[in-house]
Amino acid sequence: MNICHLTSVHSPSDTRIFLKECRSLQKNGHHVTLVAPQIGDTVVDDIHVIGFSPVANRFLRMLVHPWKVWGLAVIQKADVYHFHDPELIPVGLFLKMLSKPVIYDVHESSAADISSKSYLPFLIRRPAALLVWLFERIGGYVFDGIIAATPFIAEPFPKSKTEIVQNFPIIGELTDTIERFDYPGEDRIIYMGSLSDIRGIVELIEALELLPHGCHTKLVLVGRFSDTIFERKLKAMPGWGRVEYHTWQERKKLSRLMYRCRLGLILLHPAPNHYNAYPNKLFEYMSCGLPVLASDFPLWRRIVIGCGCGRLVDPTDPQKIAEGITWFICHPRESLAMGKAGQKAIQEKYHWGIEEAKLISFYRKMDGQ
Repeated sequence: MNICHLTSVHSPSDTRIFLKECRSLQKNGHHVTLVAPQIGDTVVDDIHVIGFSPVANRFLRMLVHPWKVWGLAVIQKADVYHFHDPELIPVGLFLKMLSKPVIYDVHESSAADISSKSYLPFLIRRPAALLVWLFERIGGYVFDGIIAATPFIAEPFPKSKTEIVQNFPIIGELTDTIERFDYPGEDRIIYMGSLSDIRGIVELIEALELLPHGCHTKLVLVGRFSDTIFERKLKAMPGWGRVEYHTWQERKKLSRLMYRCRLGLILLHPAPNHYNAYPNKLFEYMSCGLPVLASDFPLWRRIVIGCGCGRLVDPTDPQKIAEGITWFICHPRESLAMGKAGQKAIQEKYHWGIEEAKLISFYRKMDGQ
C-alpha cells in the first residue's frame, strides 16, 4: 500500500513514528511517505519525508500546521493516511470526507495531557480538554482504525477497530561497544527527555545538593528546556554545578551517553497523564542495561519491581530522590544485577519486534488480506 504518515508536532526522526512504524511498514513492502515539520524534502531509508516550514509559536502552530499538513496530505493520494496528533483530527475527518481510509495513532491520553499543560491558562484547560475528548470520541467511530500506545489509552475507543502498539525499544538499536563504568573517579547518572517542571527536574537538581559529602556523582542531563525562564531557574540552583548538560542528541550519541552512566532516572510528577503511561525512556534505560530510579506509580511498580530492574521513590521529595541515588552508587553489584535484569526483560517481553508484528497485522486487515 501507499501509506502516508502525518504529524504537525513531532520531529521527522521521531522514534515511534519514523524509526519504528514507518521503517517497519517500509521493510514489509509498503511505500511510506511522512509529512512532518522540517525545511525541505528528504529521502531517508527509502522513506520520503515531505517537509513544511514549522512555526515556532505554540499557539500559532496549532492553527497553521494542520492546514499545511492537510494541503500536503491531499497531494500524496495515499491508500491509507495515518496521523499522530490530536490537533490533526479535523484533517483526518476531512480526509474521510474524501473517502480515504484514516488511522489515528494515539500516543497519550490527550484530554488528561491538556489538563496538565502549564502553558495553557487555567480557565482554558478544562474546555480545551473537553473539546479534544469530544473530537476523539467522534474520530473513534469515524476513522477506520485506532492505534493506541498503551492499554489505558485504548480503553475509550471501539475495541473492534483498535490495536495496542506499545512503544517498546528495538533490540540492539541503543547498544554500544564501549565498556560501562570505564570513567574512574566520577559516577554518572542520566536523565533524558523534556526538561520541564512536571518532569521532576527541579526536585532532581535539589536532590543533587543533598548527596553525601565526598560523593562525586554528576548528572548527565539530555534534552530541551520547556522555556528560557525555566532554563535560567535551573542553572541558578546550587545543584547545577553537578550537571553535565547536553541538548537533544541523535540516537547513536544518546547510546554512548547512557553507556557512560550507572543509573537512569525517570521522575515524572503524579500528573493525570503520567500514572498510566509507558515512558519510552524507562525501556530505553533497561535496553542499555541501566538500572532505573523511577516515580512510584502503580503501573511502573509492576514493571520495575516485577522484573527487578530498579527502585521507586516519591518524585516530589528531593530527600528521597537523593537517598535513592546514593543507594545505587553505594551498591554497584546490586545495581549491575538490576541493569542485567532489565535488559533480560526487554529481550523477552518489552521489545519492538512483538509490537511490529501487531502493526503489520493491523495493516493487513486494513488492506483486506
